[in-house]
Amino acid sequence: MLRPFYAAWKSVPADDLAIFNAVTDGQGHQLDALAAQVIAALQGKTLATAESCTGGGIGAVLTSVPGSSAVYKGGIISYTNQI
Repeated sequence: MLRPFYAAWKSVPADDLAIFNAVTDGQGHQLDALAAQVIAALQGKTLATAESCTGGGIGAVLTSVPGSSAVYKGGIISYTNQI
């Protein structure tokens, strides 16, 4: 169920700035639509994320979906290797 989301996310260039831009500057529309599908598919279930170099981008895309708080419970972000 989450494989398409992961595949789409991995298709974004790996550099942190490009990921941030894809989520925030209008280039992330495909990810927004995919996030809406994930949230809809998980109704009645819960989801949490653990992120690293994404800097919270996955959580940001998921929480941009209206009603996502019924599914998405939060995430842990460790942007540095020292944590």
